[in-house]
Amino acid sequence: MVGLQPTGHYWFTFGNFLKELGIKLVLVNPFHVKRSKELDDNSQTKNDLKDPKTIAKLVIEGRYSLPCIPEEIYSALRIAMGMRESLTKNLSIIKNKVDHWLDKYFPEFEVLAFQVPGVKEMVSMKGVGIMTAAGFIAEVSDIKRFTHPSQIPKLAGLNLIENSSGKHKDKTSISNRVRARLRALLFRVIMPLVSKNKEFKMLHEYYTNRKVIH
Repeated sequence: MVGLQPTGHYWFTFGNFLKELGIKLVLVNPFHVKRSKELDDNSQTKNDLKDPKTIAKLVIEGRYSLPCIPEEIYSALRIAMGMRESLTKNLSIIKNKVDHWLDKYFPEFEVLAFQVPGVKEMVSMKGVGIMTAAGFIAEVSDIKRFTHPSQIPKLAGLNLIENSSGKHKDKTSISNRVRARLRALLFRVIMPLVSKNKEFKMLHEYYTNRKVIH
């Protein structure tokens, strides 16, 4: 029997090695180790000689737990979920930092954005925020330079194209040309618009449910 104090991920490889050899592995709670080692000399001292002795005593006394080491798909799923939770947490921290620095060093951002013609009207639509409006104007510049609404989707690479050769006609797809950032922004903004804005929701339902006449 081998007793370990689990700290981070350091014991995983060794634990799997012991499992392959058929050696029983038990884990001792780090909190119990911290409390128990003070009983010997009434000191919180931590060193490589004192800790193993404390762990061994706890194992002898039966104060341990049996670990569950997942295998194959269960192991992969646990690792994937751990990575996802870690990345999600880091992403939230980064977003909060960005908001903090923008509010602290760029308080004039909204003032600048609202000076651009059309931004105030865009923000008045339910589902459109100041960042979306500012990002849109930053990509297209003055919207008065466009003479037809279809020019903006084309600028974003959302215009439909057909790949055909001779009698063969392939399915239509978007061009994915010109401004990828504008294309990504329009995709992100349409999701809350469809869910929160009544007019856009009606348009979405119409275009997704209409019948195509050949």
